[in-house]
Amino acid sequence: MIVLFDEFQDASRAVDAGIYKKMRSHFQNQESVAYMFFGSKEGIMDTLFGSRKEAFYRFATILPIPLIPENAWIKYIIEKFSHRGIKTEYQIIKEILSRTGGHPQNTMVVCSEIFYALIEAGENTITPGIVRLGYDRTLITLTPVYDEILDKLSQRFKVRDVLKRIVSDKSVYAKNINPNEAKRAVDHLVSKL
Repeated sequence: MIVLFDEFQDASRAVDAGIYKKMRSHFQNQESVAYMFFGSKEGIMDTLFGSRKEAFYRFATILPIPLIPENAWIKYIIEKFSHRGIKTEYQIIKEILSRTGGHPQNTMVVCSEIFYALIEAGENTITPGIVRLGYDRTLITLTPVYDEILDKLSQRFKVRDVLKRIVSDKSVYAKNINPNEAKRAVDHLVSKL
């Protein structure tokens, strides 16, 4: 038997923090059962299976999921919109992917916001203006999520300063940042990828 868990990192939200210990105690005694754990929050999944303090430490082999090829994304999105009677073009979908970097969850949120914008406008064709509107709505929707991530990362000394420098396309090393502090901040950020 194969048991698959999707968004496994959220199990403790559904029940309580002790759920992982209970699950592990049952899982490790099963025979002829394979478990697959999927989660969209890579950092949390890495912690659940890679930290000695966690119940699932070394319980699973972590396998990276390959990126979705751009042409596969474009074909999929065009088909999904087409099934809803929505017209679009290759270049329009390519623009969506350019804005999202092909990140699966963000791409789907942008497409969802585009869909709802079309319904509100009474239109059935995706235009560059609708893409911008969908993208802007997505930014509003995801801002609290990104703020939470940034706040959590910024608890480490100088991380926010280093992030600002990276976003500004500047060297992480600056007069007001000790080189060792900059390196520790970068190492911390890399560990959270």
